Amino acid sequence: PEAEPNPPLLRRLEVVRADFTQVSSIDQVTQTFHARLLLLLRIRDGAADRHLVEEYEGFPLGEDGQPTFRPSALWYLSQIDFPNGTDVRVIESKVTKHGKDLHLMKRIEGDFFERFEL
Repeated sequence: PEAEPNPPLLRRLEVVRADFTQVSSIDQVTQTFHARLLLLLRIRDGAADRHLVEEYEGFPLGEDGQPTFRPSALWYLSQIDFPNGTDVRVIESKVTKHGKDLHLMKRIEGDFFERFEL
């Protein structure tokens, strides 16, 4: 008999802080700007979850080679994408424990396109 797959888990990531720490090279013609961004997320009570605290950024597979659908907090952090960015560079990316919670922090820098409206 086939093993039952793990039931889906609801993972709620809360935005604690999102700061543009630097904005420069604003170009109204091309509607682009250069920026540094700090993003801090929290998973409440995540420090007690053995899957979330794993030091593995890939998508986890079980002993049978099938996905476990139990990725780590590092995996969730690596999934954050900036589709309106070009030459986006990760300055820092880490997961830390704060009491019972996990904090996911990402600092990035890059050029971004955004339609400027008055």
